[in-house]
Amino acid sequence: MDLGLEEDEEDPVVTHLLAHPGVVEAYQEDTEVYYWVTHTPLTIAQAGAHALAALLTGHRAALRRAGLQPPDEPTST
Repeated sequence: MDLGLEEDEEDPVVTHLLAHPGVVEAYQEDTEVYYWVTHTPLTIAQAGAHALAALLTGHRAALRRAGLQPPDEPTST
């Protein structure tokens, strides 16, 4: 996912992946390739759910960066 981040900006997808207690390493290898390593085994369902949640986090960040409100977040008044 290309979020248009500067080199010194934190990638929200990587941040989300690293927030899991079992993940010991995560980084974006290429535009659409994320690499992550766990120290504890995850089921396919657990790994898939964590990866999808990380991508959702990235999409929400991209919407905010574009000045748009993610549909499931309340607007500020």
